[in-house]
Amino acid sequence: MIFYSKFFEKTTYQRALACCPKHNNRLKPVGTIFLILIFNLFFISKINAQIINNQILTIKQALEISKKNNPLIEIAILENKSTKMLVKTAYDIPKTDFSGQYGNVNDFRVDYSFNISQSFAMPHVYARNKAFLESQSNITNKNIDVQTQMLMRDTKLAYITLAYIYEKNVLYQKQDSIFSILEKIANARQKSGETSKLEYLNIQQKAQELKFFYAQNKQETNLRIIQLQKLLYVPNNFNNFNIENLKNIKLAKPDTNKKVNFALLDQKKEFIEAQKKYTNWQKSLLSPDLKVGYYTMQEGEERNKNLHVLQLGVAVPIFNQAQKKRVEESRILEKISEENYKNTETQATFDLNFIAKQHEKQKLALNYYENEQLPRLRELEKLAQSAYKNGETGYFEVLQVQFSVFNAEMQYIQELNAYLDNLVHWQYFTGSLEE
Repeated sequence: MIFYSKFFEKTTYQRALACCPKHNNRLKPVGTIFLILIFNLFFISKINAQIINNQILTIKQALEISKKNNPLIEIAILENKSTKMLVKTAYDIPKTDFSGQYGNVNDFRVDYSFNISQSFAMPHVYARNKAFLESQSNITNKNIDVQTQMLMRDTKLAYITLAYIYEKNVLYQKQDSIFSILEKIANARQKSGETSKLEYLNIQQKAQELKFFYAQNKQETNLRIIQLQKLLYVPNNFNNFNIENLKNIKLAKPDTNKKVNFALLDQKKEFIEAQKKYTNWQKSLLSPDLKVGYYTMQEGEERNKNLHVLQLGVAVPIFNQAQKKRVEESRILEKISEENYKNTETQATFDLNFIAKQHEKQKLALNYYENEQLPRLRELEKLAQSAYKNGETGYFEVLQVQFSVFNAEMQYIQELNAYLDNLVHWQYFTGSLEE
């Protein structure tokens, strides 16, 4: 926010006079306005710092909130619980068959019979089914890690992007203040006859253009807040909080010795194992089934009163072409799973190499801005302001330097945002998002 009150302008004007004794007796309205600009920008930066420091939501806290609140993690946990329950269904025995007879079987006298039978698959069929169901449970267990890592990655990226947008707002706010005063200066110069109306119109057009970009960035801020709210799964009053300054966000630097190691790749590997176990289970279904039964019968009162029979049988899959096709189809799916794994690993390796090269490029750019361009421009800004106070230069020369500082700072935060985004992607591919 920028506050311009009569009291504030008055105290600022007094400060300007105190700092510029050489201008005390010859300050024109244009020069006065410009000095007010210099001091206002100084106090605005302090106000912004105070606002940002209220109720800070750190990136670590954002990660904890997203993991706790976002339903995707809970859904993955419930899916894992359901597949663990299915493991207990591996030994699924078919229904037991009970049957009986009552009537005239051999002659006019009444006969009674009772039969019980049970079929079973071969023992290895149940064992292979259990192995397959356990592999399905392993996949859903890995999915918890997959969802967690993706959520952490997206939360970090959304947080960093919002911090970047906030930083742009601060720069636009500062520059908007400069152009607001510059419009007054150009208007005063025009009225005093120092310059033509063209200069004023040119400044006015640039000021309106900057206001448009500033307003557009504010709308972008609202969109990014909603994006972070969605990931944190918090109500709309989230925007009462502030987040860390972009320049204060610290992430672990890449370790070039680390290889590709992220949950999605591990899950792809589990898919291969699960498909192999499914193939083994389907092959086992070509085995014959066993059948065991017991039969008892009582013939009329004067004949055989109790007949007992133990039954053993084997169900042979003579018509097994359909099952064989299922086995062939499962083997094809095995190859697909293996190719998917190889492709994911290869692409991730390329991405990691690209990220490493990009990191070196971005580090070089940040080093240039932090240690060379920005310090040099800020020193130049101080010299220009000092020269103006001593009457050695005009305000447009000072403003030109300030515009250069603004552009350099905007380029710097763009590079910093890209640098932090790159680090998050490196952490994702190496499984180090907790760092």
